[in-house]
Amino acid sequence: MRAFKAFLLAAAVLALPSPAPAAGPGPTAEEPRSETMEKNGLDAAYFAGGCFWCTESDFEKVPGVREVISGYAGGSRPNPTYEDVSAGKTGHLESVKVVFDPREVSYKELLDWFWRHVDPTDPEGSFVDRGRQYASAIFYANETQKMAAEASKKVLMESKAFDKPIVT
Repeated sequence: MRAFKAFLLAAAVLALPSPAPAAGPGPTAEEPRSETMEKNGLDAAYFAGGCFWCTESDFEKVPGVREVISGYAGGSRPNPTYEDVSAGKTGHLESVKVVFDPREVSYKELLDWFWRHVDPTDPEGSFVDRGRQYASAIFYANETQKMAAEASKKVLMESKAFDKPIVT
């Protein structure tokens, strides 16, 4: 059985159904960037893309990704349980923290990977995972990530790759 480590994030950088981006950082005081990560030159990215175990598996395949941890983002209830989140009771999204080496894979490359593994047009879930707790979202840890995520979304929207609007 896969080990489960929870983390909590504050708010989505890219709003779900709203056309305007929501302002809000990724990591909260409960989830600071660790000294070990800094010492080893690692960084973290935060994504929601349906069932967190599926999203975790997708990102584990990326060269330069050191660890992917399942958890929850958004929502208002502190310390949500798996049962409450999966039942849609907390407002959280099933999410992942991707620990990566920016010397091997860039944040932009992780964004590109993310877009290829979600349905960014579905505000009510992702593929067979139904419910708002399975919707896609990108979270940011700093202004650089925020700008990169917004630029990435803009490129996707301008590409007209989808018949429906991008709601991630």
